Amino acid sequence: MHTLETIRQAPARRSWRRAAARWIVTFAGFPAGGFTAMLLVGHVDTVVTALAGGLITGTILGAVQAWGLGRSGPGAIRWVAATAIGLTIGLGIGATSVGFRTTLAALVVQGAVCGLAVGAAQALALRRSLGPIAFAWPAALAAIWPLVRG
Repeated sequence: MHTLETIRQAPARRSWRRAAARWIVTFAGFPAGGFTAMLLVGHVDTVVTALAGGLITGTILGAVQAWGLGRSGPGAIRWVAATAIGLTIGLGIGATSVGFRTTLAALVVQGAVCGLAVGAAQALALRRSLGPIAFAWPAALAAIWPLVRG
């Protein structure tokens, strides 16, 4: 038999599970964006391809993440723009800084630079809803993204 408290908690559990499932799906944005960028601009081996690749990948990743955030996020256009701008800058700086190499060490550096840049841009989008804690986001992504890139 269900207690009144159990009945009240059920929608909250379903809501949390649904949000977590939506966010997990957003990880598909990384390969989808990267693959699309490779098809459109080729390998990242110049500043121009790094900037174009970052813009394409960031736009796709940001769109998928905005879907994952749903209505609880900072707004789809703001989130997509922040992610696209951050990844454009991050990949431009990151790829250039390692001479466009793709060794494990180079990818780790690129991941950290991209994470920092995307995190900084997204922190600006998050600051209205999260306040000053949003500015911890760049450091978090700078630490996490090398794991994704490496």
